[in-house]
Amino acid sequence: MSALEKYWIVTALTVVSGAFGILIWQPAALILFYMLPSLLIYHKQQAIDVSLKSWPIWLVVVWGFISSQWSRYPFVTISWTILLLLSTLVGLLMAVRYEHDTIEDILQNFASIIILFGVIGNLFNIASVMNTIIQTDRWSEIFYDKNIAGRIYAFSFIIFLLKAEKSRSWQRLLWMTLCLCSVVLIRQADSATALITVILVTVVFACWKSIPVLAKFAPVFRKRLPQLMVISMTVIIPIAVLMILYLDAILGLIGRSSQLSGRTKLWDISQKAGWESPVLGFGYGTAFVEIPTIAPLDTWMIHAHNLYLELWLQLGIIGFIIVISLIVFVLLLSIQSLYTDEKSRFSLLFITFVLAYSVTESDLISAKVDVAWVWVMFSYLYFSFQQQLLLKTADSKRGEA
Repeated sequence: MSALEKYWIVTALTVVSGAFGILIWQPAALILFYMLPSLLIYHKQQAIDVSLKSWPIWLVVVWGFISSQWSRYPFVTISWTILLLLSTLVGLLMAVRYEHDTIEDILQNFASIIILFGVIGNLFNIASVMNTIIQTDRWSEIFYDKNIAGRIYAFSFIIFLLKAEKSRSWQRLLWMTLCLCSVVLIRQADSATALITVILVTVVFACWKSIPVLAKFAPVFRKRLPQLMVISMTVIIPIAVLMILYLDAILGLIGRSSQLSGRTKLWDISQKAGWESPVLGFGYGTAFVEIPTIAPLDTWMIHAHNLYLELWLQLGIIGFIIVISLIVFVLLLSIQSLYTDEKSRFSLLFITFVLAYSVTESDLISAKVDVAWVWVMFSYLYFSFQQQLLLKTADSKRGEA
């Protein structure tokens, strides 16, 4: 990959991610970013082969277009589905054109830029300055929206953690420092979802690192398994009960309540609205154009703030099943080759990130410009795993011949 191409991707991804708000140059970055699939012409046959092997992911795009047939706002549905198509094509390009090391390098640069500007922004209070200079609402300020900032900082944490894991001496210290910066910025952004995501990612990372060590003591564990299970339950069950009883007090430690900043009200409204079209959904991208005609919504309620509800509302139970099956596929493939493939390690932590965020956000498939990069990364991993399976099948056929 040429330096120009690399900077093209990093710069466009940085702006498209929404880290700098919806600024005047974001449309230009969108055009640059979604011009990337034009490079597929240089990998025509490979792209066709991988696409055919990966037909389930195209079902999501096809279903999005088909949903325009019953959508009350077909133009809106088609527009958002075109964005979904372009995001999927970018993921396909990343899978067939670049090695994972190259993708890792791109993401490392992307994350470093985000964290660097995040630190500078907080040190010099840029968000407050922008708020006084540019008279717009608070969702358009640089590093101001806690959801956008928290999401990108949590993703950056994953990139730096993986870099630290395979680095040595002073380089590891550098990456761990950037991990710490990510956590501090998350706290500064006041994003509870991002903070919980980082904790879960760290737990998953610690488990994956400790399993080989614990495997050495497997015979002992097997002999004591019933006793260990009983001991575990005597600890886990009381903790779970206490967490339920004192949920508000626990959430209060991070400035939240069991209402989750109004999300429980939104979920109640969304569930009732979902039964208006449970099988087919409202049509991709139009659910939160239609729901206000059914029940009053606050201005911030522009998506379900829950992936599973979002899928059901936008694409119905059919779309829900397709997307969940894709997530399960990527998760299983990640676990299967966790200790033999670096990409699988990234994939496992990325899926952890997606699933953690899916409880209070709907980033993976939400009809929003600033979260399309999440689907790009997911589709890249899906296509990449399918490409690996394709190569294995070809190798095994050659071996038989």
